[in-house]
Amino acid sequence: MRDLFEPREAVQIYSLLVLVMGVSPVLAPLLGGQILQWFPWRTIFWVIATLGAMGLTGSLMRLKETHRAERKPLILGKVLRTYGDLLRDRAFLGYVLTGGMAMAGMFAYIVGSPYVFIEYFHVTTERFGLFFGVNALGLVLAAQLNARLVRHFSSDAIIRKVLAVQVTSGLVLLAGAWTGFLQLSGVAVLLFVYVASVGCLFPNITSMAMAPHGARAGSASALIGVLQFSLAAASAALIGTTRSGAAIPVAVLIGVCSVSAAVLYWTMIHSARAQAGNRVPAR
Repeated sequence: MRDLFEPREAVQIYSLLVLVMGVSPVLAPLLGGQILQWFPWRTIFWVIATLGAMGLTGSLMRLKETHRAERKPLILGKVLRTYGDLLRDRAFLGYVLTGGMAMAGMFAYIVGSPYVFIEYFHVTTERFGLFFGVNALGLVLAAQLNARLVRHFSSDAIIRKVLAVQVTSGLVLLAGAWTGFLQLSGVAVLLFVYVASVGCLFPNITSMAMAPHGARAGSASALIGVLQFSLAAASAALIGTTRSGAAIPVAVLIGVCSVSAAVLYWTMIHSARAQAGNRVPAR
């Protein structure tokens, strides 16, 4: 995407990518449930292996190289220096960590939602699938809304507004869960708002982080994935260790992640632009 599209166009393409990613949480449990009804549980792994083989075959047959720069030998020292340069780029790291904290909050929801809905609010497994599907739909719709918003507003303007929505929903969720004021409907609405906002945030975060790094897009993309999914994995593991049948652990982590994302954005991106004399593109 970085090779083929300018930042503003890339945001729209990343929004389409979120559409594909958002559909997966809806279809996967439905497909898995049907497989388990009719076949032994080991069939799940055969299906995963088959899908992986199909993906590999498709990449070999259909995907062509889009990077136009001169090919260079793969030398570990140069690769590590490239990663070091990216980590020293305050704006790049700021965007990546902002997105990483938002993703950590979403993974807190993904891992913790069964505890919240099924154990705490005593929602049936069938209805839980409905809640999960609605939130995935919100993620998809928000990403498509973002594709329209980016035609009229800069990515940074959208990021700032989305972070404000995340902080508000996260803190209200935390306060409501802590005091016991929020019931099922309130928790469900706030989680929907938070998850949907991630669909608006990620296309802009990814595009802005990648924009100045066309010559090393592969390294930048790899580092984005490692850092963001490391934060997400840590969040998921933290929720998993609590194993609490209450909403408080999920609410605390989402609240902390939303505030942390906003603080990281304002301290790292704003200061980086001030130091660089607004050299970071703000398309």
